[in-house]
Amino acid sequence: MITFIVCLALLIAAYFLYGGLLFDIIWRYFAWSNQALSVFTLWMITAWLMRRRSRFVFLALIPALIMTYICSSFVFVSNQFVGMGSVDAAYVYGGAVAAVIAGLFIVKIRKINRNETNI
Repeated sequence: MITFIVCLALLIAAYFLYGGLLFDIIWRYFAWSNQALSVFTLWMITAWLMRRRSRFVFLALIPALIMTYICSSFVFVSNQFVGMGSVDAAYVYGGAVAAVIAGLFIVKIRKINRNETNI
């Protein structure tokens, strides 16, 4: 309850400080945070499936990679974040981010699986 009161107080203070919050601005951040939450959820599901050695891991891995690419590309393209001038370069950077995260994920899961088999 205290968290809700603090958040409400901050929202009211921001409203008066900026002369009224534009719905468009709030909606953009809400939409991006919703997509980012889906990325984290998909990666957690993928990790859970890999740790259980499920044969359905690709049902979560492929959407996780796609959503990672989409969200990271948006960060590079959008003026709300980095706002690169070149959309093509932003898409390449988004792909690089998705590839690095996938590589780190695979390395970490292999390390965890190796440690579990040694126990």
